[in-house]
Amino acid sequence: MLGRLNNSRYMILWLLSYIGSWLTLPYFLAPLAQGNYGFDVPYVVPVMLLGILPALMIGIAQRFLINRAFNVKLRGWLGATLIGGIIGGLMMFIGETQYDITGTTAQTMMIMAAPTLAQFWVLRRHVSQAWLWILAGIMSGIAFALPFNDSNINYNSSVLFASLIYGAAMGGTSLALMKSYRRDKGKVKSAGVASLDMPYEHLQDGYQQTYQSTYAEHEEAHQRQLR
Repeated sequence: MLGRLNNSRYMILWLLSYIGSWLTLPYFLAPLAQGNYGFDVPYVVPVMLLGILPALMIGIAQRFLINRAFNVKLRGWLGATLIGGIIGGLMMFIGETQYDITGTTAQTMMIMAAPTLAQFWVLRRHVSQAWLWILAGIMSGIAFALPFNDSNINYNSSVLFASLIYGAAMGGTSLALMKSYRRDKGKVKSAGVASLDMPYEHLQDGYQQTYQSTYAEHEEAHQRQLR
């Protein structure tokens, strides 16, 4: 059992999930695209798998680590990640085959931005600044492609550097968002909202209930003084 995770352990495990998925999966998918397994598959298959599998592997790790470190159960996270991976794979396939979009930056943006956008719809129920997740996904997706544009860096090193950049940006953003959520939770304990698993809109209700209750008490005290 990992127990509660401090920031360092959280980030190390977070980065390992990114590095592991991006270092291993392309080695299985590239031969599949080239027909080296002894059978041919449509080109759309490996492209779709490139969109789905890394996103899903990382999504599983994200959900586990956030739950373990912050006790936040992101219901629907894996489903949203899967949908985002499918959309990202389709965008990459259509962009490459129909519009001749083959640049590394454009392709990585497609397969990385789509899962992040889909995850946003789950995350927004828990934190007020979930839009930062999209911004981090877009910026880190661009940064992910940078090492591949340097011909002096070999493929494995490029993947390692790119995964570290991508993982660090998303991991740091997740820490900031979840700590913000924890602060929100602490502020509404008096309203009876004590679970970190409570959606953000419920936290807003808690704030409103606390305000209304406090206002009513002050008003009642003021009326008694007037009598």
